[in-house]
Amino acid sequence: MFWWISLLQAEYRDIFNQIFEYLEAPMPLYIRDDATAELVAKLAKERGLTKQDAVRLAVQAELDRTREAKPLRERLREWREANPLPPPTGLKADKAFFDDLSGEGE
Repeated sequence: MFWWISLLQAEYRDIFNQIFEYLEAPMPLYIRDDATAELVAKLAKERGLTKQDAVRLAVQAELDRTREAKPLRERLREWREANPLPPPTGLKADKAFFDDLSGEGE
């Protein structure tokens, strides 16, 4: 084998790696633990899912469970911070206002 072939292979490998780093392509999940892989396969079989969907389902369920562990008051506070009320307009929202909106105030 020519010595320059290995240099070209290394250069192409570096370019390939840079492209994927640039795209930030997600790496596939590889489960090394046999017991965990068996649990994923069992869940996938029972639910009629692919293993990927079984992992997604399990992770989403755990995230939901973790989120639910937060007190409701804390979750509402975070939601209100992310979604503030609009500023007051000074208009009255009385019966006449709603009648006018629905066309009954004529």
